Amino acid sequence: MCLLQEVIEDGYRLKFLGGPKFNVKDGESIHIRDSSLIVGGEQFTELELQKIEKVKKAGFKNYFLSYVECQKDVDEFISLVGDDCIINLKIENKKGIEYVEKEFVKRANINLVAARGDLYVELEKPHEILKAVKTIIQYDPNAIVGSRILLSTITDPVPSCADFSELAWLYDIGYKNMMLCDELCLKEPLLNRAINAFDCFRKEYGTPLSSVVVAPSKAPSKAPSTKKKNLFDWWVAQ
Repeated sequence: MCLLQEVIEDGYRLKFLGGPKFNVKDGESIHIRDSSLIVGGEQFTELELQKIEKVKKAGFKNYFLSYVECQKDVDEFISLVGDDCIINLKIENKKGIEYVEKEFVKRANINLVAARGDLYVELEKPHEILKAVKTIIQYDPNAIVGSRILLSTITDPVPSCADFSELAWLYDIGYKNMMLCDELCLKEPLLNRAINAFDCFRKEYGTPLSSVVVAPSKAPSKAPSTKKKNLFDWWVAQ
């Protein structure tokens, strides 16, 4: 993830805050928060249309649409995949929050996603993430909250107190569906650790969560053991 600081006068060179020390490649995340930004061209490129057609032929019915900012884009996507699909709208910037507040209409097959990985970076001030996350669940009781969850389990064998406290806050404001970040989902030992943390949390804190979403292709071959009652003893023993 890179934050664009300046566009050099010739219009072809980009200066980033703190780097990067490499060329920007196709598909790489670049954050431009200036309100003057206008993204041109079609919403769905030829490559994206080809991808959509492939997954449709494969029979997929559950989709995520990134950087949702207006109903027009949502309607266009529905026309491409079909209105019988489940569509999860990732809210990832200020314009996305404005869409939620002014245009979004809840439907049975459409869910909002508080995509905090990019949303946190895209907002003007860090603390604005709190209001943004609360806004999304207020407009969609079935919304998913994703990313920046249980990040302490990436480096530490025992989840931090702050991570458990944040899970409790997200649950208390209404989130019952949570999605882990790529870094946890793509590494089985980390995924096992995170799933165990969720399992302990939902057993100890109120009604069980509706779901914890992981990357299906990278799910562990067997569920992590939770036989030991003391969760800290369990983690230290692993």
